[in-house]
Amino acid sequence: MNMPKKLKTAAGIVILVFGILLSEFTFIAVPKNKTEAYQVPESTVIVDQFGLLGPFPTSAPTTDFAVGFNFSVGELLNIQVNVTSGQKINFYVDNGSKELSSDLDSTIYLSYPNITVVNTDWVVPKNSSYNFVFRSPSTFLANDVHWQIVKLWNETDNRSITQNVPLLPFQVLYVGVTVALSGMAITAHGISTKKES
Repeated sequence: MNMPKKLKTAAGIVILVFGILLSEFTFIAVPKNKTEAYQVPESTVIVDQFGLLGPFPTSAPTTDFAVGFNFSVGELLNIQVNVTSGQKINFYVDNGSKELSSDLDSTIYLSYPNITVVNTDWVVPKNSSYNFVFRSPSTFLANDVHWQIVKLWNETDNRSITQNVPLLPFQVLYVGVTVALSGMAITAHGISTKKES
């Protein structure tokens, strides 16, 4: 049984329109909310001062001073030194296991000879006590040395963001084009079919 010409043409037009609409929906974007993780830089100041820590006299001339801290492996530190008098000093960080007088036996992790300014990041290599040592062949005032140690890290936080996403996946475009072409073929066949008498 053959389908009547008008019905065949109408069916072809409906299929053609459906295929076009299906194809068009792949280009329509709709807003969608989603949660996204991101890194927030954090820091805490461990030291930010001139000279020695605590009640020590910092105005007396000296050729060296050292201050020790305990740090854990993997901690990221920003170390800044500024000699305000302009006199060059030697700055280094050692493992803090020895006194200044016998520091030949200690391991030196950072060394900056003859400096007036240092600004560096350092990742702590192991759980240990570390000396921050300031030394000069000539005398200097401890309070002429401004130094800062800042511990840096990142924390993960979440935020809600709105993105435009396609209403239908792009692969549906191929299905829509195929359906539209089928509808065109059916319509063309329906138009070209001779009317039965």
